[in-house]
Amino acid sequence: MTTVPSIQLGKQWAIVAGTIVILFGGIISIAAFVEPPPKLVAGAMAPVFHATVVSGPTHATSLDGFRGKVVVLNVWSTTCIPCVKEMPSLQRLSAMFADSGVRVVGIATDKNAVPSAAVAEFARQRGVTFDILRDPTGALERAYQVSGVPNTTVIDPSGRIVFREFGGVDWSDTFHVALVRRALERARPTP
Repeated sequence: MTTVPSIQLGKQWAIVAGTIVILFGGIISIAAFVEPPPKLVAGAMAPVFHATVVSGPTHATSLDGFRGKVVVLNVWSTTCIPCVKEMPSLQRLSAMFADSGVRVVGIATDKNAVPSAAVAEFARQRGVTFDILRDPTGALERAYQVSGVPNTTVIDPSGRIVFREFGGVDWSDTFHVALVRRALERARPTP
């Protein structure tokens, strides 16, 4: 059995430690030059998205397909209990504003393991008639900085974010209806 002298072993550990320090320093210096995406706040332009149609009255697959409308963009999942509880209020909001230039759009984040037909059936069983799209790749979630569902963004007709809501809420309550109504009124030209 051959033994490695302790001086040689010490040199090997010094090389390993030096390599780790250099790699770590390189990663930190690269991270210092990479700007994080801007926060999505009221007044910011909403990111463009592309998604797959699952069900609903329009066949728009991107934000551009809803241009000129107030969009209530709800990111949800079939496995999310607060999302399921929130759905009826989104349906009521959709019905309230059906003929007034407001579109409620649900973006299902269920991955490919859940087929689109299952997402459509899930929505149908709950009486959902607003547009349901799918983001199986997570691209929309990243663009909209979604860290959990439900997550809803209200977008004005020009594509600017009006309001963001994290967590399940009653979208047919006075506050949220007034919020959508104000976004709609801001979009109309003044006489």
